[in-house]
Amino acid sequence: MSREEKVIDMLRSVLADEEAKPQHREAVAEALALLEGLCPPVMDVAWLARQSCEAPPDAPNINDLTLEELREHLPSFGPGRAGAIVYHREKTGTRYQHPVDLLAVRTIGVKIAASLIGKVRFG
Repeated sequence: MSREEKVIDMLRSVLADEEAKPQHREAVAEALALLEGLCPPVMDVAWLARQSCEAPPDAPNINDLTLEELREHLPSFGPGRAGAIVYHREKTGTRYQHPVDLLAVRTIGVKIAASLIGKVRFG
């Protein structure tokens, strides 16, 4: 059980305690709602960070692809998402070493970054 899950369990036990003061239960309910909203993305990022980013040797390197090449190799990427990767890469000088590095790009989330595993090389 992760730390986040332990905290959520503790907060739930306070909510279940009928002897807890109403104002405490209200504060705990708010904190629980916030935590439950934050934990899945935190856990998803941790999952992504543990994934291998191996790809076939003939797979293109995401750091070398132009906008057109990104769209060609990744048909699910429209001009906006592909452009955001190229723009971020050029603006910051970043060379993406792992799919988790793409989370710095505004339009890329965990699912999109994970979808690139095995399709492109990193590094």
